[in-house]
Formats: sequence, structure tokens, C-alpha cells
Amino acid sequence: MAKKISNNPTCCFLRTLRILGIITLVSTFLLSGCGFMHPVPLSDYEKLAEVSEVKENLFDGQEVVDGPIDLYEAMARAVKYNLDYRLRIMDEAISQGQYGVSKFSMLPQLTANAGYNNRNNIDASVSKSVLTGNESLEASTSRDKHYNTGDFSMAWNILDFGVSYFHAKQEADKYLITMERRRKALHNLIRDVRFAYWRAVAIQQLQGDIKKILAESEQAMEYSRIVEKEHLKPALEILQYQKTLLEVTLHLEALMKELVLAKVELAQLMNLQSGTSFDLVVPAYDTLHVPKLKYNLTVFEELALMNRPELMEASYQKRISVNETKKSIARLFPGVTFRLSGQYDSNSYLVNNSWIESGVQFSWNLINLIAGPKQIELAENKEEATKLQQMTLSMAVLSQVNIAFLQYQGFIIQFDRNSELDDINSRILAQMRKTRQATTQSQVEEIKATTNAMMSKLQRYQTYAHMQNAFGRVYAAAGVDPLVYTLENYDIASLKMAFESTMADWDEEIHPPTVEEKVRPLLPNSRQDNAAELKQDVSMELK
Repeated sequence: MAKKISNNPTCCFLRTLRILGIITLVSTFLLSGCGFMHPVPLSDYEKLAEVSEVKENLFDGQEVVDGPIDLYEAMARAVKYNLDYRLRIMDEAISQGQYGVSKFSMLPQLTANAGYNNRNNIDASVSKSVLTGNESLEASTSRDKHYNTGDFSMAWNILDFGVSYFHAKQEADKYLITMERRRKALHNLIRDVRFAYWRAVAIQQLQGDIKKILAESEQAMEYSRIVEKEHLKPALEILQYQKTLLEVTLHLEALMKELVLAKVELAQLMNLQSGTSFDLVVPAYDTLHVPKLKYNLTVFEELALMNRPELMEASYQKRISVNETKKSIARLFPGVTFRLSGQYDSNSYLVNNSWIESGVQFSWNLINLIAGPKQIELAENKEEATKLQQMTLSMAVLSQVNIAFLQYQGFIIQFDRNSELDDINSRILAQMRKTRQATTQSQVEEIKATTNAMMSKLQRYQTYAHMQNAFGRVYAAAGVDPLVYTLENYDIASLKMAFESTMADWDEEIHPPTVEEKVRPLLPNSRQDNAAELKQDVSMELK
């Protein structure tokens, strides 16, 4: 019996070698198969199918344009369908999901295991005396050849809980950062829509007249060439006229090209399909409303420091840096792990096939005692850099508010000047038409007067578009939200009403402010609960 047992290790070793050889051959075959794998580019059929799917999804579910679009509907369509803004919303949803997942890392680890074990021979062993070297017992076993095992265990490490807690707070702040980035995208989107809309209004209103003047200018140029050829007027006079006419024509064509692109840009912002025909609601030329800012510069500066998405992002980034410092400090402490598990083993030799285990384990990475101070110093330096970045952003934000405010005031003055110039040019044209004479000079002068009158109208519209853009830029620089966050999933009609209400509330001419309205409507939704605390400070600034 003893001799048989002494030969078992050799047999087992040989069998093990055979098994390892088989495994090696199989692995080599499988790995060699990897050589047949190559990059597979998309086929033409797959590309066409993908293009078809993309084109179908680009405009899927959009409300059709069934009438002229006004400014508020353009804003509503941009918020509802603009792809860049929808991507920001998806980024926010993803960040919110990451924050939700991070909270689970604070929970204990729960692990369930189940297994089946099989041997081709009996798990037997002998004992040998350490004094005499002789076998002291017969070969025996305490394990079945086939048995099942299972366990359900819980482990909770206090150190991991602390680190996970600060990590979850960081993920929460990252989620808030994506919200602020979405707010910034909304501000920029509404500003772009406002500017593109009023430029597109100008081209829709004046395009026919501009084409008519360009045609008349071309005819006048042809006529001047005839006059020059027949020497009916001095050559210098004709050349000067042709030069002036060409300069005016080039300027008109450049302005028309710019304004035509504005309508294309507006369609892109609203995510309208290429080639979609739509008209805009055009107010009467003499009734263009000049919006008036509701607050003075000091209030806009205060609002910017409270509301600007970039500053809020910097504040959340500062909290992330603070929590990173706390994580570095927490890693210096030893870890304590509590374990509790229920065990099962079907081995028939066991007296108890199921039992409960519990324990406590201490662990301490001593290297952290050396690296820890450096890590804390690095985290503190990042924290100080974040604070400095926030101060730099604050100065930049205040500069942007002041620049936007001054630009708005400048464009109001320029709009008044252009309106006055337009009136003068219109009166000049009217006088020339009253005293029209059938002479070459009078015809040329009339065309020039008509061109000047059209140019002044075009410049007036263009200045009005810049003034509207500057008006919206002031509120964007102050971080004032143009739309309540909870309304973004509503239909076009509801969004249009919301924008119309907000834009009216921004205009002092339409909705003069009260003391309560100086603060509450302008604060982001997440911070409106603090409006009462800010009311007194802002009221003092208003005085």
C-alpha cells in the first residue's frame, strides 16, 4: 500500500504534463486564429444604410412650419430641435447617471459564490513523523471526489467608504458643472438666434428692392458706357460716376450676401431641413421697437457674479479640489474591513455543512505615510490654482458685462443716427422725383439717391440687428436664464409663450421692474430659494 502511494506523485505529474500539453496546443491554435482578424471597413451598402438612418433621425418628430415664424417661435424651435443643445442635455443626463452610480460605491460589497468541484482520484494524504521520518498514519481523506460549495459574504471597508463618500460628492459637483455648461449653451443659442433672426428679417424685407436697385445700377452702368463712348459728357465725370456706382453695387452685393447667409444660419439653428421654405414675421419698418435694459450696470455686475455659468462652474470645481484634498488625507489612515459571510459545503466528511463566519481586518499601506504629504501638497496647490482661476474669471466676467453694456448703448445711438440718415435720404429721393427731368444727369442722380436711400434702410436694419444682439448679450453676460429649465421638454407653442413672457420681462418699456422682480426672476431655478437673502443687497445697489 505504501509503495503504491509513493508512485502516485509520478503518475499525477505525468498526467499533469499531458493536460498542460493539450492546453498549450489548444491555446496556440486559438491564438494563431487571431492572425486571420483584420480591420473591416464599412461597405457601401452599410454606409448608405447609415446615411439613410442619420437623415431620417435628423428631423424626426419635428413640428412642421405652418406659418410665418416670429422671434419667439424661432427661439422655441432652436431650444427644442438644435442638435448641439440637445447634445448638451444628453451630456447632463450622462453626468447625472454617473453621479447615481458613484453613490453605490459607498455601500458594502455583497458577494455570492457557488461552485462545483470534481477530482479524478481521491484527495488522500499521509502523515510523517518529524522525529523518525516514518509514516505515522495510513493514507486517509476528508474530502469527497465530488462536492458543491457556496457562500454569501458582506465586506465593508471604512477607508473605502470615506474615499467613496468624497468621490460621490465630486461626481455630484461634476453633474452640477454639466448643468452650468448647458445653461451657457442655452445663453449662446438664444443670442445667436436673436442676431440671425433680425438679420434675416432685413433681407426678407429689402431683398426685392435691393435686386431692383442692382438691376437699375446695371442699366445705369450700361447707359454710362454709351455716354462715355459717344463723348456726351466729360470723361472724368463719367469715370467718377462709374466708380461711385460700382462701389455702391459692390457694397450692396456684399451686404446682401451676408444677410442671405443669416437666413441659412437661422434655419440651421432651428434644425430645419435644407431647402425648407419659411417666412419671418416682419414688423413695420417705422415701428421697430428699441428694447430698454431693465437694470443699471451695477445690478448687472452683481447678477453676473451670482449667475454666470463659468463662475458657477469654477465654484463647483473649487469644491471638487477641496474634496480631492480630503481624499488624499483619508488615504493616510489605516483601513478597517468588517466581514460577515454564510458558507456552505456539501462535503460529506464535514460535521457542519453550513456555517457563518465573521471577522475584522486591519490594513495600512505604509508607503502612503511617505507619499501622502506630497499628495496633500499637490491637492492644496490645485485648490489654490482653482481659487485663482475663479478670481480671474470674475474679472473677465465683469469686463464682459461692461463691454456688452457699452456696446448696447453705442448701438442705440448708432441706430438713432441711421434712422435720421434714412429719413434724410428718403426725403432727398422724394424731392428728386418731384423735380425729375428727362436728362442724363437727373437720371444718374436719381439712381444714386435711390441707392443711398436703400443703403440707409439696409444699414438701419443691420444696426437694429446689432442692437438687438447687444441687448441679449448684456443679459447673457449677466448669466440671466432666458428659459425656465423645467419647460425645455414642452411643445413649441408652450416654449414660444415662455420666451415671449421672458423677453417682455427683460424690457423695461414693456414690464417695468418692481423691487421683488429685481432679483427673483433673474436667478437660476436652483438658487431662487436664496432670493430673499439677496433682495436687500440688490435693492441698496439699485438706489
